[in-house]
Amino acid sequence: FYVNDASLVGDEYATAIGDNANSGKDAAHPMASLTALLRAYDLNPGDVVYVDSGSYRHYTNAVLYTQDSGVTIRGPVELGDLATINRGNANTGQFTVQFYGADDVTIEHLSITGARTGVLFTAGTDSDRNTLRTNELHNAVDYGIDINTGNDNNRVLGNLVRNNGTGLYLYSNSGNRIEDNEIRNNDGDGAYYYSTTNGTFSNNKVHDNRSRGLYTYGATALQVIGNEIYNQSSQGIFNYYGTALFEGNLLHHNATAFEGYQGGTVHANWIYANTTGVTGYDLTVDANRIYSNSVGIVDTGYSRITNNIVYANTNQGIRLQGGHTVADGDGLFNNTVLQLVGEGIRLTSSATSVVMQNNLVRVDAGYGVNVDSNSQSGLVSNYNLLHRGPAANAYIGLWNAATQADLAAWRAASSRDAQSSTGNPLLL
Repeated sequence: FYVNDASLVGDEYATAIGDNANSGKDAAHPMASLTALLRAYDLNPGDVVYVDSGSYRHYTNAVLYTQDSGVTIRGPVELGDLATINRGNANTGQFTVQFYGADDVTIEHLSITGARTGVLFTAGTDSDRNTLRTNELHNAVDYGIDINTGNDNNRVLGNLVRNNGTGLYLYSNSGNRIEDNEIRNNDGDGAYYYSTTNGTFSNNKVHDNRSRGLYTYGATALQVIGNEIYNQSSQGIFNYYGTALFEGNLLHHNATAFEGYQGGTVHANWIYANTTGVTGYDLTVDANRIYSNSVGIVDTGYSRITNNIVYANTNQGIRLQGGHTVADGDGLFNNTVLQLVGEGIRLTSSATSVVMQNNLVRVDAGYGVNVDSNSQSGLVSNYNLLHRGPAANAYIGLWNAATQADLAAWRAASSRDAQSSTGNPLLL
């Protein structure tokens, strides 16, 4: 099937201009719009609709029903050629492309714009296993892509999603894969997940969105892996509740790289050049490299922070606040903290029942460990390596607002770290 506008300039498929009086069944007789073709035919699995170079103004939604399952809709593929489908109507209920029960559809190489939502997977219509690939989705008022409840195992691959209200929105669905996209310059969030299960958000480049790069709420078994997320004026990633895994991402040049509350694992990421690296409550923060931020990690309570390399943050390496539960494994374990100036580890704001064990802390100017008087209760600190550099203003710690220059003074003042040691860790 063939669709063409009123010009042959840049065409790759059709040999004549489009006309809705044509059959659309061969290159010499293309129709003039995708919506007219979808209304005229019951498309079958394996059918391909070729949409040629040009600009197409649609006056109704392009709706894909159950009977359209298995079709491929393909725009031009040569460099510089473009097929733009413009809904031209941003009122409520106006969508450029609307899935309404279709499965196994592929839409590729199109520019989709000018609607309330660019591509809508209608709630409760069970549109599954569809693919959006190498499209440009832009200038939709609400969402570039909205995959709503009950639409599962769809794939969004290699698209440019830009200048929408929110780039992508996924609500109460399962198994959707968002991979290898560039998501930028959206007025709200780059991508927003709400109460999803078993999804993947991977290898995307997410940047310069006005709000957050990625927001996840109540996501179960979501894997956020291998993305580069940068230049958000608020959070690169914001996670609330759920069991999402955030692994192997590059998070840089955001106000806050990662903020999370009550769930989520932050593992093996590179987090640098943000104002705050990681902040949150009841998190697992493990095996990350966190450096060149103002503050590396802020634990506002009940988090487990392990095996991280935290260095060259300009004010604080790790700051702990609020309560902790020893029996749950909360605390700091096996971290390496290099603080060139400032505070390596700070306990403040009633950071009670904190456990600090097997950490390596080196400070070249400032305090290795600073414990406020309201944060001494229940503190267990031992088996650490605590080292101060040669500068006169480098101290092992601050306890009861008094400087403790070396480990012996720290032990005497705090009654902690009996089995800890001191010495240059010879960090490279």
